[in-house]
Amino acid sequence: RAQSMMKNVDAFKRELENFKAEEIDASLLKMVAPILQKEYFNQAAMSKISVAAANLCVWVVAIVQYNAIYKDVAPKMAAAAEAEEEHAGAMAILKKVEEQVAAKEAQLKKVTDELQAAIEEKNAVERDAQACQDRLALAERLVGGLSDENKRWSLGVENLQKKQHTLVGDVLLQAAFVSYIGAFNMLFRKELWEKCWLSDLIEKEIPVSENIKSLELAPKDVLTTVSDQAVWANEGLPVDSISIENAAIVTLCSRWPLMIDPQQQGIKWIKNHHPGDELKVINLNHPRFLSQIIRAVEQGQTVLIENVSENIDPTLDPILSRAIIKKGRSMRIRIAGEEKDYDPKFKLYLQTKLSNPNYKPELFAQCTLINFIVTESGLEEQLLALVVNDEKPELEETKRALMRSINDYMVSLND
Repeated sequence: RAQSMMKNVDAFKRELENFKAEEIDASLLKMVAPILQKEYFNQAAMSKISVAAANLCVWVVAIVQYNAIYKDVAPKMAAAAEAEEEHAGAMAILKKVEEQVAAKEAQLKKVTDELQAAIEEKNAVERDAQACQDRLALAERLVGGLSDENKRWSLGVENLQKKQHTLVGDVLLQAAFVSYIGAFNMLFRKELWEKCWLSDLIEKEIPVSENIKSLELAPKDVLTTVSDQAVWANEGLPVDSISIENAAIVTLCSRWPLMIDPQQQGIKWIKNHHPGDELKVINLNHPRFLSQIIRAVEQGQTVLIENVSENIDPTLDPILSRAIIKKGRSMRIRIAGEEKDYDPKFKLYLQTKLSNPNYKPELFAQCTLINFIVTESGLEEQLLALVVNDEKPELEETKRALMRSINDYMVSLND
């Protein structure tokens, strides 16, 4: 039978190749088992007899061993396959769950973004509402303030309408005061103001404000404001009436002010009024005073010529008389035979220490004389300050600080 099976080698080879080692019957294995135990049933022994038989022996041994191993491994492979199937099912479920989680996370992110946008919108609306409330409060305050301002403006309009009628007389009186009264002392100023000029205006029926007629307002109160007086006091100007009048004339006169100032009250105030490098102080005894004045005229500086005598250098006449030559848009002035540029910002103060100077008549047309000679009340105040400063300097310092504070408050209140 074996020879008949092996007679067709190709068919036998195919049969060996297609043999299913996994499905060997148990009875056949039982029959083969004793043969496999034989000492001669191995490749070495069989090869001595026949190479084909040796190879077939090796195949039989291998098939039996494979079958034995397969029977041991098959359940494990089945379990592995089952486990892999379960794992694949679990992975499919996991993937599905992960997809669901990703979808939920995307939905959560969308809802969170919508919530954040809603919160930001709410905050923006709250800010807008607060801003509207603030503007409403400011508007209410403004309306409340304007209601009070309406009363004040109404009174202001009424006062201006009244002043319109008396404007000519008031301006005439104050212009005369600024132009002509500065050289006189307090008594003569009072007599000239009240008994001559004011009486003449009333007699000629030129309208004048009632509070000026009744002497409720002094010239200093008409020419200046409370804040002006407070600022000047902080700058070292004595607070007596004539000193305030002098300061008003200095700041309002159209001609150059020439201060009769033996006690140097006026020059002290002028230096504080123009602090630092704003004021250029010149003495006519200086050998190069003219070049300094020319430079100041060209650059529009403020100049104080101190300690002038009765005979003022004639080279200053073009400046004192304001002999300005206009050439197109530029302004020129001839000084010492030469034309120089003239800056309209140029300002000039003159000061003399002479108590009773005798100036030429033409100087009065060029300058406004202002009598800064200390008054009795001003002298009393200064002497008192010196005594207090000597005996109780801390008290004098406290007084000065309080006066500065009061003046600052008056300026702020008036503004």
